[in-house]
Amino acid sequence: MTTLNTVVPALPVLLGLTGISVGIYSFVSPTSAIRMFGLRAPSSTDKSLPSPHTEVFQRAVIYTYGIRNVGGGLANLGIFAFWKLSPLCQTNPAASDAVRQCLGICLILGTTVGLGDAWILRKFAKDEGVQGEAKTEAAKASVNHAITAAVILATGVFLVL
Repeated sequence: MTTLNTVVPALPVLLGLTGISVGIYSFVSPTSAIRMFGLRAPSSTDKSLPSPHTEVFQRAVIYTYGIRNVGGGLANLGIFAFWKLSPLCQTNPAASDAVRQCLGICLILGTTVGLGDAWILRKFAKDEGVQGEAKTEAAKASVNHAITAAVILATGVFLVL
């Protein structure tokens, strides 16, 4: 049980760092980042694309995804740091428990993001306009997002209890 009490509370740090890293990567390499997420953007050599407006729009949507990840990651790390490092939580067990439970509640509620991502990717994969590898990658990513959401949910429940 000691190992579980050490490992599980560290998961919000891993999730936070991952969110921040992926978010920053979304600004540095938008197309690669969104593909890592599970969505393959249409090829820029595809002549059926209407205009450069489409590419700018796609980048803006990817940046929105990126900033969402940065914000969520910073929130996880901030609450975790307050829980583990603040003088209040170090000297007051009730405060420490309250902050730990708040972190757990945030993770439980944050599960909606992972489940929402899984649902959106599943819908994308099932769309008749999506073909080939894009369909396969999105379907696989949908499952991965659902599994990640389950891990986040379990971590949140562990921290609340």
